[in-house]
This record gives sequence, structure tokens and C-alpha cells, in this order.
Amino acid sequence: MTRFGSLEAARSCVAAGLGLSLLAHANVADALAAGSLAQVPGARFPDVTVQLARRRRRWVSPAAAVVTAELPRYFPHRAR
Repeated sequence: MTRFGSLEAARSCVAAGLGLSLLAHANVADALAAGSLAQVPGARFPDVTVQLARRRRRWVSPAAAVVTAELPRYFPHRAR
């Protein structure tokens, strides 16, 4: 087992044929679509709860607003 400092490093090693990795689908969707990575059958892992917390009265930057708006696309099961 090897640990990487970034998702990109793990994706690159897998794409180069150096092994397997367990990564979130949201992090590899483009590479799967492009054919540089392939999904292999295996045990199903449970869904992970994702929560977003922020101060109610604090200013929200445009970047944070985009991330907040996009989260339900990647985690649609329990989006509110």
C-alpha cells in the first residue's frame, strides 16, 4: 500500500498501470469518460455523508456560492 499527497498523483499512477486505487467517482468521472481510467468490479462501499457548514451571517464569496450550488450534483442522494 502506498499513500499519495494528492488525488492527481494517485490517478496518474493508476493511469500508468502501477496499481489500483479507491477514489470518489466525482474525482475520476472525467478520466473514466476519457478512457484513461477504468472502473473494475469490486465490493460496494457505503455512501459517505457530506455536510456543509458555514456561519449564517457571514459573507459568502462567489467561489463558495458556486461550490455550494454544485454539491448536490455530486451528492444527489440526500440533497436539500
